[in-house]
Amino acid sequence: ARVAMLAARKVQSIDQFVMGEPGIKRAVKDGEAKCFLLGDNGLDIYANNALLHCLGVRDSVGVLASEENDEPIVLRASSGAKYAIVFDPLDGSSNIDVNVSVGTIFSVLRRTESSLTEGGDPLEGLLQPGYKQIAAGYIVYGSSTILVYTTGRGVHGFTLDPSIGAYVLSHEHIRMPAKGKYYSINEAY
Repeated sequence: ARVAMLAARKVQSIDQFVMGEPGIKRAVKDGEAKCFLLGDNGLDIYANNALLHCLGVRDSVGVLASEENDEPIVLRASSGAKYAIVFDPLDGSSNIDVNVSVGTIFSVLRRTESSLTEGGDPLEGLLQPGYKQIAAGYIVYGSSTILVYTTGRGVHGFTLDPSIGAYVLSHEHIRMPAKGKYYSINEAY
């Protein structure tokens, strides 16, 4: 609601419009203020809501844990809701203004038996060792959209073909070379 109010506010100059408001790019044209949301205030929230909606309607998904939410979301505790999904809906969004790729990172876990029983803790299944993941991957959004994932039997890449609205296998059995010229890692944390 605050953003909608800010977007509609009439101003005389850019200095009068939400100066210093984090995550909002400001522009004024003909005295009408327009705002464009970035980072946690905009694209992250949009991506998070889209994933929560799309994954939330799947009967087999019982728990969703997003980087954007303070607590995991328990959708259902039934025995049919056997999966928990952990994700970062828009990784790299803080760098979008310098044209760096952004993407979605995800992990799919099978919920533990005790988390599915009556009176069990439905969140218990989230804190498991990495080797217990049943699938993990990422989607990179850019000039092409690529999905890379594994189910433990190799890593495969799929490129979105917009003409058919589906991902097509484009990189089968992706492997790191035994030896390469370069080594790169994000040591930000």
